Amino acid sequence: MTAGVRVFFYLEDREGTLDSPTDKIMLSLTAFADELEREKAWRRTRDAMVRKAHAGCCRFGAMTEPARRKASSASSPASTWNLRT
Repeated sequence: MTAGVRVFFYLEDREGTLDSPTDKIMLSLTAFADELEREKAWRRTRDAMVRKAHAGCCRFGAMTEPARRKASSASSPASTWNLRT
């Protein structure tokens, strides 16, 4: 590499090189798979938080009584929590 930096993949116990076209495409595919996994993790986390919000869990403190009344009388849980879908 031009900057004199060496990259090692410790889980695979190998050095990442860009010496051949095969090495370059493998690095690109690895980065692509990592990005997909990050997005899936984000979605899993978001879905879990939405489920908890709809179940009435409140992570950042207790709900006030007016908010509790509004939440129980709302027709749509998504409108109560202002969640993007």
